Amino acid sequence: MKRSVWLLLLGFTTQSWAQSPVKNLIIVVGDGMGYEQIKATGMYFNGREGSLNFESFPHKGDMSTASASDKVTDSAAAATAMATGVKTINGYVGRDARARDVPNITEIAKLSGKSTGLLTSVAVSHATPAGFGAHEDFREKKNGIVDSLLSDTRPNLLWGAATEINPEWCQYKGYSVLNNLSDLENLSGNLDNRRIAGLFASSELAWEFEPQGQAPRLHEMTRKALQMLSTDADGFFLMVEGGKIDWASHHADLYKTVYEVQGLAQSVAEILKWMEGRNDTLLIVTADHETGGLKVGANRGARNLPDHQWTMPKSGDGTLTHSGVNVPVYATGQGAEAFARSLDNTEIFQLSVKALGLEPIHKVLSQNL
Repeated sequence: MKRSVWLLLLGFTTQSWAQSPVKNLIIVVGDGMGYEQIKATGMYFNGREGSLNFESFPHKGDMSTASASDKVTDSAAAATAMATGVKTINGYVGRDARARDVPNITEIAKLSGKSTGLLTSVAVSHATPAGFGAHEDFREKKNGIVDSLLSDTRPNLLWGAATEINPEWCQYKGYSVLNNLSDLENLSGNLDNRRIAGLFASSELAWEFEPQGQAPRLHEMTRKALQMLSTDADGFFLMVEGGKIDWASHHADLYKTVYEVQGLAQSVAEILKWMEGRNDTLLIVTADHETGGLKVGANRGARNLPDHQWTMPKSGDGTLTHSGVNVPVYATGQGAEAFARSLDNTEIFQLSVKALGLEPIHKVLSQNL
């Protein structure tokens, strides 16, 4: 960061960004999770649509997802828009359409004194966590993304699978490393300034319908992350991604899809339990885009998949493409009412920064990076 940025930031007192009632921000992203994926999950597990926990949130909206380069976004551009408030080209992470670094919500929260965490059921170098914490001009430049995560943004918690990242690299960058569920369960104490990398599998965590194995489930990571992050008196920012909803939908596999959405809902349940009795936290549940063009028909009752069809064409690798339909936004907690309308994906960032009272920091960073 330029010296001028630090000098300008010193001009803002803690008072100038601590007056907002929102102390903690949690964004839950179902990668590829559209309205129809949610509907099918309610039908399969509960026998009826509209029955998932986040569908009962008091404030609901919808969100457009087009990128700067296409009406149909990829996950990299979509995550960048939600994390930075800036539209970019498909494939870019943390950079605008002119390939310039743009500040993300993780960096802004960190500069305000908050702890930060990025959790995912896929690789920590994957497009969504990369969009929320890295700066690179192509999502497949995994080494560059990992270096940016560990060297620049440096979230306190970086948990998921370990594609293109190894324990020695993390330790060199000042991170302690967790390898399995047992390591996670044994983690305790105040977070303070600790940085912890959870490298729980080589490329992905187990599918939710499969036996668990040695790696934690996403909801277990979420529960522990809340325990650790909430020890910071200044509050925290946490992003939780259910990354394999997208993978299942790309392969037109509704059975895997509904289990992954249900796994995300279990993570939301952990957050809601933690939020009980609190009035200082904003929780947003949304998606980066819809995958596969799913259309759900007749309900066949609990534990039976509903009638359905996938309507998007296949790409060159034989998997279904993303669609450009709007995706849902569900919000609860302090400031949630601002999300109860039709939004653009860049407004997830804009409204979040406003709710947290961190606009002064964002203004300085935007002018000087």
